[in-house]
Amino acid sequence: MDYIPLYIKNLCFNCNNTISSYRLSQGLPCENDLDDNEIVELLNIKDENTFRELLYKKLSEKGKLKDYSNIYNLYKEVNKFSEFFKKVLNSNPWKVQIMWFIRLYKNNSFSMIAPTGVGKSTFIIVSSIYFSSKYNKKILIILPTRLLVKQFNDLFDKFISSLNLNIKFIAYYGSNKKEIKEKIKNEDFNILIISNQFLTKNFDILKGKKFDIAFVDDVDSFFKGSKNIEKLFILIGYSEDDINIAKKVIDLKLNGKLDFNSDLYKRFLEIKNKNHGLIVLSSATGSLRGKRVRLYKELANFTIGTGSSKIRNVIDVYYVPKKDIKEELLNLLKELEDGGLIFVPKERGIEYMKEIYNYLVSNNIKVGLIYSKTKTKEIESILNDFYEGKINFLISITDPYGILTRGVNMPERIKYAIFLGIPKIKINIRNLEKNIMNIIILSNLILPYIPEIEKDRITKILTRLRKNMKKLSSGDLKLISDFLNGNKVELVGYLKFFANDILTLYNILKIYIDNTEILDKLKENPDVSIEVDENKNIYLNIVDLKTYLQASGRTSRLYSGGISKGLSIVFVDDEKLLKSLDMKLRYYLL
Repeated sequence: MDYIPLYIKNLCFNCNNTISSYRLSQGLPCENDLDDNEIVELLNIKDENTFRELLYKKLSEKGKLKDYSNIYNLYKEVNKFSEFFKKVLNSNPWKVQIMWFIRLYKNNSFSMIAPTGVGKSTFIIVSSIYFSSKYNKKILIILPTRLLVKQFNDLFDKFISSLNLNIKFIAYYGSNKKEIKEKIKNEDFNILIISNQFLTKNFDILKGKKFDIAFVDDVDSFFKGSKNIEKLFILIGYSEDDINIAKKVIDLKLNGKLDFNSDLYKRFLEIKNKNHGLIVLSSATGSLRGKRVRLYKELANFTIGTGSSKIRNVIDVYYVPKKDIKEELLNLLKELEDGGLIFVPKERGIEYMKEIYNYLVSNNIKVGLIYSKTKTKEIESILNDFYEGKINFLISITDPYGILTRGVNMPERIKYAIFLGIPKIKINIRNLEKNIMNIIILSNLILPYIPEIEKDRITKILTRLRKNMKKLSSGDLKLISDFLNGNKVELVGYLKFFANDILTLYNILKIYIDNTEILDKLKENPDVSIEVDENKNIYLNIVDLKTYLQASGRTSRLYSGGISKGLSIVFVDDEKLLKSLDMKLRYYLL
């Protein structure tokens, strides 16, 4: 049976005329551009680059070159970037990195939502050097910690020196503060690398400067200071008036009252069409919310999206200690020898972490201690010693926003993650705090075990809270939290409604949570572990999967040969939670 091609209107990639499915499948333009005789030579070419060059030449010579010119130029640019990337790192870029490059080249803002270790930071560094050196773009890079600023500084120094490029970059991480600030004021740089904290505290130095591309690495922590979102738009060329107009439009849209023929909306469209810089956001989760987040959709024409940590190459194992956990850990570290992170359960506290640290040091294990009270210079020194192999292991508290969980990028050094207990969310139900997330979690847990009328009421409140949560920034949540805990804070609008809903749930929980029958039912829940302390406080423990994935993900990173294999070892302190963690991992990583 002969092949009968389909003819499709307006799909020729060169002139937008009707084209056959056969020609499209071969990467050829329609018959109006090149007739059957003119494509014979092209059909015999196997090399992709040679094919493109000849197609470009034939269309040019015939005077038929139209939209293919843009496609051809894009391919040429991709090849240049790939060669540049290989020159810097001695490896080719991954397809996802090429996709990100194309978006930048086409002048689009976008978000890089990808798991930890898939090359987002690498792309930021290499593309910053490329666009700065090739197109004289002024680049801003915002990182979650000064420690990462220092790491980026060292990589920029290494790459720019090896390429022998005349690019000025500034990284503000704590040394020569006055000199660096003066250089920033005078715009004596092509690339500026700063932390979230610097943006918050020194915006007056940055205000008035315009950046062509602004990269934000780890937006999950960047968005904790919601005002940073507006500052970022100002740094790529928007005025405060522009942002206020956009916020009014967002409010009217959310309430279904926006008049698309109004002067306000016409002014908003003018603002969108101005020549602004680009924003590139990097996140491992994409779990971002709040009204200010909608500015990205309205002004920069992209949504932040959702993420996944499914691309990981970590062997997850567990171990049930048979003797004192410190001794078990010591024996394990002697076996592993080098390159591990040790996470102490948050609920055990800093003193317990220090006890383990001192025990390891007294047994000649080279270990560095990092936690919230460690000074920045000390952290930098410890991490530098770890990087150079003077320290073999690092120890810290299991914290979703901790430095070892989120702020260290050393793929060549970090091979193992050791958890001295399953990462968990711990809720005291005898002394229930007015904690927003804990109240929502508990409300969902007791739903199956309460009367139908009450169940209906709670379900409606939870549905409302889920809907409103999307509008809230981290700043809004802080205000609500302060209000719930008795601080003098005045809430208005949906913030007040949200707080009232949380208080309603809290009062319902206080009635049911101590009920013996409900506690017995919760004990049967496979995802809940219950414990009672010496003061007769009752705790519900639930697996903190997000923190586990983030922390264990430090061991598995992208490199030229693929994704490196890491090892995660969990010391079991609760066998019921172990089963829950196992089931959640199996489901999540399907």
